[in-house]
Amino acid sequence: MAQNKMWTLMVELSMNQWTIVYPDLYDQFSEEMWDWILENCQKQGINHILLDVGDGIEYHSHPELSMKNAWSHARVRKEIARCKELGITIIPKLNFSAFHCNWLKQYARMISSDIYYKVAADLIKEVSEVFEHPQYIHLGMDEEDINMAKNREYAIARHGELYWHDVRYLVDCVADTGAKAVIWYDAAFVNPEEYRKRFDINEVLLCPWYYWSLDPKNFTKMEDFPFRHLNQFNHLGLEYIEDLPRLKNFREQGIDYCKAGQQYLPTSWPSRPKNTWNLVQFLADAPDENILGHIIAPWVNTTLEQKEKFEKAFADLAEARAHFYPGK
Repeated sequence: MAQNKMWTLMVELSMNQWTIVYPDLYDQFSEEMWDWILENCQKQGINHILLDVGDGIEYHSHPELSMKNAWSHARVRKEIARCKELGITIIPKLNFSAFHCNWLKQYARMISSDIYYKVAADLIKEVSEVFEHPQYIHLGMDEEDINMAKNREYAIARHGELYWHDVRYLVDCVADTGAKAVIWYDAAFVNPEEYRKRFDINEVLLCPWYYWSLDPKNFTKMEDFPFRHLNQFNHLGLEYIEDLPRLKNFREQGIDYCKAGQQYLPTSWPSRPKNTWNLVQFLADAPDENILGHIIAPWVNTTLEQKEKFEKAFADLAEARAHFYPGK
């Protein structure tokens, strides 16, 4: 098996990708909790943190985006150095999906305009510089479709050539910094044939976020879907949430695509029972060298009130890692 897997915890510096509900960093981020997370990452052998940056740092290029008490450049560099001493690498994450870009504030309503393209390029370049030219920059790009967008007061979803143009533009902006773009797997498995025409294999590091069952015996009926109040999938006539194209296509094609050379950094959610174990087990049939590690994403604020969910994340990842990657 390959050495040096990326055992990764996702941490929210800003959670304003859905809607702007936290104007101040300290509305949803605790210094004490951040210290506790770093201490426990070191104890648990977590060697990467995927840091959801959003509007949580001071942008010199676009100061109008930064929330109150956002991390300064000096603070970012201080935390990078601190993490390095603990054996932890920070991967910065933005999100340019039309469904998750509220952190862009006024520019979220300018998607695919010349202004938007310049702002996106400026932010990616600045993030690369302030995070000391990381190997990877995560661009998000999940859940951008009309089914998700229609529940918003201002609904945007790019389609067809415009969508692919913008994904390519953002990936190229990352490449211009010398980093490799990381994206959630949606583009590759909502329309796998089109994605594989547009991107060379392994040009992008894909993160398959898969929070549902991989075993048909345990599929979730739509009437039991816990987020059914959103009603975004009602018209699709699905029997199970696992029938969504991105989920179905990944189950059917994901391992073959990995065998063809695509690298993955799969992502689980500790709020779903045995999700981490099941996803690691599913990908055990893929080439080990193409599974770069694993992300566990609590998807909660970085506050002391959420400590139990982080403890669950540490425990779930440790359990799966000990079984499937003993000694790694």
